Amino acid sequence: MEAILLAILLLPVTIVLATWICPLLLLHWGTKLLKAHRLVEAESMLSLGLKLARATDGYIAKLGISRSSTPLPQLLFGLSLCYFKQSKFDKSFVLDEERLQLLEKAGEYAAAASASARLGVSYMLRGDLDRAVSLSERAGAVIESSYRNSQKDNAPQIEKLQTSLYAAELGSAMYGRAWILKVLRQYAEAETVARRVLEIMEGQFGGECLQITPYLINVGEISRLQGKLVEAEEPLLRSLQLREQLKASELLLASAQQAVGDLYRDQGKLSEAKPLLEKAYLTAKRLEPADSAGLAEFAVSLGLLRIAEDNTGEAESLLCGALAVREKQFGSLNPLLLGCLEAMRQVSFKSEKIDTIETENRITAICRRWAVEPKTNYESN
Repeated sequence: MEAILLAILLLPVTIVLATWICPLLLLHWGTKLLKAHRLVEAESMLSLGLKLARATDGYIAKLGISRSSTPLPQLLFGLSLCYFKQSKFDKSFVLDEERLQLLEKAGEYAAAASASARLGVSYMLRGDLDRAVSLSERAGAVIESSYRNSQKDNAPQIEKLQTSLYAAELGSAMYGRAWILKVLRQYAEAETVARRVLEIMEGQFGGECLQITPYLINVGEISRLQGKLVEAEEPLLRSLQLREQLKASELLLASAQQAVGDLYRDQGKLSEAKPLLEKAYLTAKRLEPADSAGLAEFAVSLGLLRIAEDNTGEAESLLCGALAVREKQFGSLNPLLLGCLEAMRQVSFKSEKIDTIETENRITAICRRWAVEPKTNYESN
């Protein structure tokens, strides 16, 4: 009888523990699979974790526990990222909106701002420029305020303990902002944002860690796209060196190889660009889905190299495939198509298979729609 009473008394505690532990374990395993780029397995694991977290949501509410303190926000983020990496942007968008609403309701403004920045990128992919810019600007302002307050001498101890968290959230938000500006070819403003966030991340985490490599690449690429090829060398080469030394995943290493290869190509160092861009593309082709936006980016970089090598046949094949993927995912008037179309314009001058006038008209239509300047000397992917 005593055992039964004890079991009844312990039942709420057991339920609460199960509510946290099972989804947490699934989140942990799913995140590891996500980092290993085993996306199908990661999706299955994170989806199950999210279902369990949602199933116990009502019970959590009755106990007066904030939903934001459960694994639910992290599972929403992880599964959204998994969908994003698989180019399932609509599914990712829905989860990002749910996560934002959850965090705003909980009053966790810095985390909500980071979610807003991520949602801004999703709006950009969907072609809603005004919403994308609004979300990214607001997010950056909120998180930078939290970050600066946490650094003040008179800040509460709990705020000081969260300085690194705010730095990471700020990095994510400002990275998204710089990316949007880069896509819209507002390079001067994009560079200011990118260098600011790199400074924050290096100050918080040091200059010899994997966390800063995306920010190094961002600064280097924005410099390259402005024709500042000498300035682009240091951050891009450092990012590749760090990812090699610190044994980054294959795709992270490939993206750094791609960035350095793009630089060498623009510098006219084709013999140095070729092995990097070819290796990066083959890695992405092996690991990425055939219809993914990620693989399309690697294809455009290699296609531009083939143009420089006067290999228009392979360039045309790579670029047409990449354009088809991007059109399917982003629509026909998204500025993310511009780099590919401008590369195809170069091929069209040497090949009768691509309609020069049609390509030119499409470039003009996108540039007018988004108030973007067409490229002349420097092509981007």
